[in-house]
Amino acid sequence: MAPDKPPAVDPKMLSSVTQMLTTPDADRVMQGIELVRSLDDEALCDALLEGVVYEYGRLVPNEAHGPAPLSPPWPRLSAKSASQHPN
Repeated sequence: MAPDKPPAVDPKMLSSVTQMLTTPDADRVMQGIELVRSLDDEALCDALLEGVVYEYGRLVPNEAHGPAPLSPPWPRLSAKSASQHPN
């Protein structure tokens, strides 16, 4: 019996979401995050996080995100704006 293969991710969807998540436009990044959450696709999340590691208290990105540790191009969310975007 063949081992279970992970579900395939649509390459166009992966490319589109990656572009949304790596833009310096904070609104576009938030749209990308909401899209990923709404799709609730474990294979898509796995594909986006492939190669990303957590070291020394920071996320170290895969090549899609560039060589430097992730630092958002926008200021941290204030308590008020964070409450508007529940986890």
